[in-house]
Amino acid sequence: MDGTITLRDGCVRACRACQHRQWSQEESEQQKLAGLQHTLAQWVDQIAAVQGVSGEARWGYREKVKLSARCYDGRWEFGTEPYGDFLPLPRCPIQSARITAALALLRDHLPDFEDLPMRYFMQHGPLVTLVVKAARLRSTAWVTEQLCADLRAIGVTGLHVNLHPAAGRVLLSENGWRCLWGESLAQDAMGLWHGPGEEGWLSPTLHSQALDQAAGFLAADAQSSVVDLHCGHGASLRRWVSAGANAIGVEFDGAAVACAKRNAPAATILRGPCAQRLPQVRAQLAEHPERTRLAYVSPPRTGLDPAVVFWLAEESGVQRLAYLSAHPGSLKQDLATLCASGYAVAQLLPFDFFPQTHHIEALALLQRHA
Repeated sequence: MDGTITLRDGCVRACRACQHRQWSQEESEQQKLAGLQHTLAQWVDQIAAVQGVSGEARWGYREKVKLSARCYDGRWEFGTEPYGDFLPLPRCPIQSARITAALALLRDHLPDFEDLPMRYFMQHGPLVTLVVKAARLRSTAWVTEQLCADLRAIGVTGLHVNLHPAAGRVLLSENGWRCLWGESLAQDAMGLWHGPGEEGWLSPTLHSQALDQAAGFLAADAQSSVVDLHCGHGASLRRWVSAGANAIGVEFDGAAVACAKRNAPAATILRGPCAQRLPQVRAQLAEHPERTRLAYVSPPRTGLDPAVVFWLAEESGVQRLAYLSAHPGSLKQDLATLCASGYAVAQLLPFDFFPQTHHIEALALLQRHA
């Protein structure tokens, strides 16, 4: 951990994204667990061991990336901007081989910045997106049959642009999508449909394990209603529908909603911020007053909206709640409110979704007191 260990092939020493890249799996997971125990000290007895992946599965796992793009003397480079300075990352070892191959191919085939003012490169599985800081493309002559054939050969099935003149703080323009070649939908390792811009779990195996744990705890069936907040493209919704439950999902992103409707067609899916869709959620639950109420939430790192926490705590009637958290700090705040209102934490399950980094996810399982 003192910087004397040889870096993985392709790893750039100046990059600080993977703070645990020179740690063993045991050292990394111990540090993450200790941090989680410190932050969530009130519930330390409920925290289980870290669930992660081993060996080579800890490398090359990232199938979804967003990289900054820069063009120097007609040649493109892709990397990060950690402190405002551009840092090229040509062969990051936590990226999948397909992403590395796509970057190498496009680096040699894309036109220069004058013809393609690209700001970001994105890839989600087999779908590639170039975020272009312009209202239109000057030309698509560079999208040749040979380029498309080469992309297909490395496992890319769709090439898209997102035309966004203000690309920067806001990454994508909702109305700027254009497919240059191939397909606009793909299936992930779990058989779920997704588009080029939706959020995706970096470790489908661990995400599936987390959903298994949540499903086992919630025990959804035909006599229950499950409220799924921040439902994404429907991985969790599909679980509740398959169990026969009345499933109600809420998601802000329009493209994710469209995929969720395809992945879980029997679910009721509401588009918009979760707090703004609570009236519709209440109405949906009121249609089945006899059913046991359950909830699954997977918010961003900032945690749940205060109005949503209040609803869960004081109004919802939810008996069991599974909360997949991306940040221990926001989880602590939300758990404190929920527990003060009658919930108890049955278990906290840490997941190492981001090997080599300092990040840790946690699944909190909560039961309302009788």
